[in-house]
Amino acid sequence: MGDDPPIVLPAPDAPDTPGTVRARLAYAQSQVEAEGGDCAQRLAAAQAQRDLAVASPLVDLVVSAGRARVASIDYRLHLDRAYCGTGAAPRLDELRAALDAAQSAVSLYRQGYDYQSMAVMQYDVATTWRLLGDRDKAVAALTEALGMDGEFGFAADAAENGELLRRWQDQPAVPPPAAAPRSVTLKFAWMPAEAGVVVKADYFALVKGAVLRSAASATSIRHVRADGDDWILSSEPGERRYDFDEWHDRPDPSRQRTLAALAAGQMVEPGIKVGATGDFKDVVDAAKTTEIVAGDLGEVTGDLSLPMENSNSLDLTELYGRSVEMLSVSDGLKAKASADYAITTSTWIDATLEQGVWYDMTASLFAPAMAMWIDHDIQFSYSRPVPCTEGVARTACVEILVHATPNAQALAENIGYMKRALRLGQARMRYESATDLRLVVDPARLLPYGSEVRAHWYFSIEGKGEPLIGSETLVSTYAYR
Repeated sequence: MGDDPPIVLPAPDAPDTPGTVRARLAYAQSQVEAEGGDCAQRLAAAQAQRDLAVASPLVDLVVSAGRARVASIDYRLHLDRAYCGTGAAPRLDELRAALDAAQSAVSLYRQGYDYQSMAVMQYDVATTWRLLGDRDKAVAALTEALGMDGEFGFAADAAENGELLRRWQDQPAVPPPAAAPRSVTLKFAWMPAEAGVVVKADYFALVKGAVLRSAASATSIRHVRADGDDWILSSEPGERRYDFDEWHDRPDPSRQRTLAALAAGQMVEPGIKVGATGDFKDVVDAAKTTEIVAGDLGEVTGDLSLPMENSNSLDLTELYGRSVEMLSVSDGLKAKASADYAITTSTWIDATLEQGVWYDMTASLFAPAMAMWIDHDIQFSYSRPVPCTEGVARTACVEILVHATPNAQALAENIGYMKRALRLGQARMRYESATDLRLVVDPARLLPYGSEVRAHWYFSIEGKGEPLIGSETLVSTYAYR
């Protein structure tokens, strides 16, 4: 195997794109991990690229685990500075700063459900406490890292950290116990049920250099009932709220209306019919759902006093708006409901998943901010057993993590199709997105207890205005009665 290809470092005035920010972070990471040479020069170069990356709002909006990566780079910057040019005496102020950065990275990786990186950074917390000379805190931090290894099934790390912990505690070495394989088999076994559902959503968009937030929330009652050999999953919509305060008086009505439509569509779930074995069959009463969504959209846009636009010029927000509108008509509702049900339920029927193993599959998903469905490369993993609801000790549910990005070949084909349909000629079109999903489900019945969807996107067409940049987080919790 050859060496990794060199990182192409963007110029200081390079366009602000996700690729530019990722390249700066990757370069900074490579410099703090390098050995030899002038350490002061390496760390200065790393700091410069780190600072340029952090100055971009994209590090928060569209770079996966952006802030966590920054914190891990900061840890290495401070740790390396503690020993750079100081001989045998480390700089204690830099070690303390390294400890703060490592602790921040642990928290940020946990929030992003990157448990492997979280556990590694917790190990770094322990070793930094040891460098600072606090044996008790070092042991406590390493014990916590060992607990993470056990909880998430990191058997190899658990063995190494367990042996290290014994050395730190001056205990004799013992052969580590054989790690018991942990797996889960998920079964479809719905039963008549009723659940109170709470949905909360946050949306962020970069508009003319400013990051604008909007939000929505909703309550509903979800019913699962038998229909002959089939099952009907239906909703009674409850209270819905929309917060677009930051958008008032902003000169971007097209994007405001699109985000309002996206929020309205996500606050009302259509009813669906599934077969006895869990196969998706149809949407139930699509007209009722579209009527509710249209009513909410009219109310929100009325509050914003948005003018109707009749522009014939191509605009990215117009394309985005078309994609959202497509989801609120009957065919679009069915397609989205089918895809959502597949990724949250039917994909897992009779699946046996080993803890901590990442699996691959390909599936067609709606591409955020684009008016089309695209094959996505999907990785998924069973991370750990968890309580079905907060505050309950019994771990009767499981946590499943899913990461999806557009398949490169499928994306290129779809971009080519769009360019021809829009008659863009040689104009460059750039699109990227990522969607992360956290599921909490009862493996014995495949009834959901919680889900969290995080998506971000970057969409630009050369010569057609500013890029479309945004992110969303959609959290749903189910309380069964």
